[in-house]
Amino acid sequence: MSAFLAPETVEDPKNQTVVAGFNVTLNCTAKGSPMPSITWIKNNDPLAIQSNPRIKYINTALDDKQIHSQLVIEDAKKEDKGKYHCVANNTVGEKASNPAFLSIEDLGETYAVYYFLT
Repeated sequence: MSAFLAPETVEDPKNQTVVAGFNVTLNCTAKGSPMPSITWIKNNDPLAIQSNPRIKYINTALDDKQIHSQLVIEDAKKEDKGKYHCVANNTVGEKASNPAFLSIEDLGETYAVYYFLT
């Protein structure tokens, strides 16, 4: 007989900066019994990720208690910047990760500023 354990995050997503137009991946790992499911939230709005067709997440079971999730943002745009965190949930409870902040750099703007200043 296995004990029921509330979810806990094992790996929190990390702050990242990506150049506009490139892909970016945020990672999260959680454990619990039963194995939790993982969802992602942007700027405290659960619908922000679901409504963006360039964002997908891939959940992979590591064993019977741990799950790893990757949030993949394709063709990153300025509007993708913000605070992201994952939420692990099972029948015992739920646990939110620490937040990660995503910054988007537009190289066109960087070059324009550099050119102007030189």
